[in-house]
Amino acid sequence: MACLGFGSIILILVLLFFFFPYQRALKMSFQDFLGGNKMTVSFVGVRSGIAKALASHIIVGHENIDGQPLFELDKATLAWNPFSLFKGTITMICGAKAYGGTLRFSITDIPVVGIGNPRLSMIFGDINLAKYPEGRLPWFKSVKGILNGSVYKDLMLLTGERRKGVFSVLVKNGVLYHVAVKTPQELTIPFKNLTIEGRTQGDNIIIDKLSINGQDISIRGSGLIESGAAMEAVNLKLSYEAISKAAPLPGKGVITVSGNIWQPDIVVAPESLPPKVGVATTIQR
Repeated sequence: MACLGFGSIILILVLLFFFFPYQRALKMSFQDFLGGNKMTVSFVGVRSGIAKALASHIIVGHENIDGQPLFELDKATLAWNPFSLFKGTITMICGAKAYGGTLRFSITDIPVVGIGNPRLSMIFGDINLAKYPEGRLPWFKSVKGILNGSVYKDLMLLTGERRKGVFSVLVKNGVLYHVAVKTPQELTIPFKNLTIEGRTQGDNIIIDKLSINGQDISIRGSGLIESGAAMEAVNLKLSYEAISKAAPLPGKGVITVSGNIWQPDIVVAPESLPPKVGVATTIQR
């Protein structure tokens, strides 16, 4: 896009300084990033500053989690970069505290006029998952570990193209407590590293790599999450292998996750054991 004239920049700068819709911009960004109109975003303790807004608390919810937030942020600062106007774009930056760690969120190259392809990025830093409330997610009762990761996504505003992006998440020294498997016994999986890497295409989340490496077990797999579907479907296939006799799952086998994201069917299928060799017995008369 051609650069704007100096007079236009001054006019836009004044308008943005007094009327920039911080809350609406951040709400739309979270909704686009996390699942469209099924997400709810509310702000507490909002006050305006110089070219920025402050919020003491941000609550992000989902219609399938009744009465409880999906996650919460504290001490959030939302600002825009006036120097980006010289390129005819707006850059929005947000920083917040999240469960003992930090979340940095930015959208660059938002066109002032016309069509453009803004770039969204989200950086997670040292988030302590042990501080996340128990029972909030249907996949497991609770989780422990330190999370770091990043998400980069092209928003493709008004272009008609499907939004594309990449993501990478690493959780170290953690535990998945009471995984919701369809077995009589509870399943708890301690691990050294949990890695999730993949891509986004429109409303689809493509998981190219999901690996859990622990002292007693190794789990690997991939799959697809359709976050924009009416039922928000999930389809993952993982293989596991016990490394020691203390492994939560003995031997080898397959774990499948299917159905609705918020009511998943998690099934463990051990590999069939070799048939036992019969022993001939001779009876003396």
